[in-house]
Amino acid sequence: MRHARLGLILLVLTTAALARAEEIHLKDGNIVTGTFQRLLGGNVVFETDSLGTLTIPVDKVESFTTSTMAFVVFKDGRAEQGIFSLKAGVWQLQSAAGTTTTLSADEVLA
Repeated sequence: MRHARLGLILLVLTTAALARAEEIHLKDGNIVTGTFQRLLGGNVVFETDSLGTLTIPVDKVESFTTSTMAFVVFKDGRAEQGIFSLKAGVWQLQSAAGTTTTLSADEVLA
């Protein structure tokens, strides 16, 4: 019984970790799997198991969508939460209410 519980706990933890994995599709056709960390100075900071922390220029990214809610901080000080995506150079944030906002790189701080 004790081993069954341990096995169930490991299964839940492994499933949760797999569900969090995200993919960045690069313009050159490569796909990087890992976890989104943040946007920083026109770059996507992405943590991978095999390569560690990668800093990928946004202009090299074809598409990317976070698997969990992200916070976007605007230069004017306001912040919004939602699912962040980057597709063909267009940044978007989909709120929990389902509204989608197109973001400009000029207005986003982080």
